[in-house]
Amino acid sequence: MVVDASAEAIELLITAAGEEIPYVVGDATEEETLISAGIKKARTLHYHLAG
Repeated sequence: MVVDASAEAIELLITAAGEEIPYVVGDATEEETLISAGIKKARTLHYHLAG
């Protein structure tokens, strides 16, 4: 599951991966976005801060 505020960034990732990736477009600092992404069922969490 990928969460990103940029639909363009997600599309680039899917293209680079060459396969479908589950995703949510939204702000990963917002609880509602994380719930939509299934955070309550998550067993692990990885994050990357772009800079």
